[in-house]
Amino acid sequence: MENELVQSEHSNVMEDKDRNRARFLQICGLAAILTGVLTIFGSGIETTGAFLETVPTATMDAAYVLSNILALLAFTGVFITQRKEAGLANLVGYLIILFANILMVVGGPILNAEQSIMIGGSLYALGGIIIAIATLKAGLFPRWIPVLWIVTPVIGLPGFILGGMASPLLLFLGSILFSIALVGAGVVMWKQ
Repeated sequence: MENELVQSEHSNVMEDKDRNRARFLQICGLAAILTGVLTIFGSGIETTGAFLETVPTATMDAAYVLSNILALLAFTGVFITQRKEAGLANLVGYLIILFANILMVVGGPILNAEQSIMIGGSLYALGGIIIAIATLKAGLFPRWIPVLWIVTPVIGLPGFILGGMASPLLLFLGSILFSIALVGAGVVMWKQ
């Protein structure tokens, strides 16, 4: 009788952990969807210059910080979803994304804003490629999601580095592809 009671309590604890994990992954999924939408709108505004004159700098900065925090929560969900199946590359990619996010949000006092974004953005791209490879290996997300995460820096970084007329278009296209993949990952996490 006592053994059955212990097993029942253990079963209840495991069910609670599973429910809490599922809720947390839904929150991460929602964060991924919101990040994707914010990034699409933010990139569109930045690329076209629409509304930039009417939006206070503090509001744009707050939206940027919020987007980075939500993206970090989104990639936390990706990391947790595949932590067993994806191996060490999953952890390495996640940690690089974590460091890149911190650098881009609080790097201003250490580096100037442009250096912070250039270094942070490059690290973010590297972490994204690594976690995308881990995601392909794990096979828990549709393949198109990590493929877009790999394609994003291939398209976006040249626009960032080269500048000129094509620069905004390449950056915008890279942002759109990244955002679509992030929304897709968010839907997968939400459904878990």
